[in-house]
This record gives sequence, structure tokens and C-alpha cells, in this order.
Amino acid sequence: MAETVRKPALSRLLRELLDVPKVIAAPLRGAASVPHTGKGEPVLVIPGFLADDAATSVLRKSLKSAGYRAFGWRLGFNLGFRDNLVDRMVARLEAVHAECGQKVVLIGWSLVGSMRANWRGCGLTSSGW
Repeated sequence: MAETVRKPALSRLLRELLDVPKVIAAPLRGAASVPHTGKGEPVLVIPGFLADDAATSVLRKSLKSAGYRAFGWRLGFNLGFRDNLVDRMVARLEAVHAECGQKVVLIGWSLVGSMRANWRGCGLTSSGW
């Protein structure tokens, strides 16, 4: 049975504001120096609260330089768990899966762990991704 989706506590959301300066500067940075360990596995990177794909650009660049196929979530700014977020996220996962033909790894920061737990509570199941 699906659980009720709960919003994160206001204090957790407010702590996210501390990262705003880093988020703004992120697209200007290059990839981190990392060993090449990936074999082309697809990785979908989900931004933290109030961030978008620009904020995850360094992480995605670093994943690509490590040999992974890194994708942004392409859902604009992460404004928290909204009514249609699960449907939009599933559509994005399915699109990446269709493009790559293999299971997709989800990576996110911050409240994404809470979102993942909420997706499970909504009965979200994998169809191969």
C-alpha cells in the first residue's frame, strides 16, 4: 500500500539556501580529476532543492570524464516534491533508459534521498531502469 507523501521540514529546506552561491558558480568550474572507472553506464543526476541542471554540471562533467554517460534531469529547478514530479521523473528515467538500453543509476544530493523514499511510498517500481 502506498504511503502518504510528506514534505520535508521547513528547517531542512532553509538549510538548502546555504548552497545557493555554490550553485550559481558551478557551471564555471571544470571536471574534477577522477580515475576512468566507468564503462559507459548511464547516470541520471538530480539537483538539490532550488537547483537545476546547471548546479550539477561539474558532477556530470566529472562523471563523463570517469567514463559514465551522465544526464541532467531536464525538469527545471527542483522545487521539491510536487504533484506531477513522480510522473515527470519516470518519463525522464524512461527516456534515458530508452536511449542507453541499460539500467540507469540515480545520483542526487541533499533532499533527493527523501524524494527517493517518497517515490517508493508512491508505489514507483522499476521497469528495467
